[in-house]
Amino acid sequence: MAAIGYLLTPVVPVVVLTSTTKTDLMLRRHAAQALLWSVPFLLLLVGFCVAAIALLRWSPLTVCLLPFLFLVPFIPGGVWGRKVYLEGDVMIPVLTRAAARLFPTQEQS
Repeated sequence: MAAIGYLLTPVVPVVVLTSTTKTDLMLRRHAAQALLWSVPFLLLLVGFCVAAIALLRWSPLTVCLLPFLFLVPFIPGGVWGRKVYLEGDVMIPVLTRAAARLFPTQEQS
């Protein structure tokens, strides 16, 4: 569930943080990080839409590139999700510290 949270952000992290799985500290930590990741993720999606409109106005043949451009915002979440699934932990420099401050766990107190 922690790995899916990075891909399907912000829905899965909100469900995890508000559900009964709040006692699982690892899941809570990754849900907080994934929730904070949703802001840059949504900005990348908006950037994709702007780039797609600009490319389609420039040349209609660029419609072939749109599926590849659409996948770009999902790449960081996919990499982090894979790392969580295989190794169990991921440290994202800015997001990890911000998540620790905004969503404190019992480990830190």
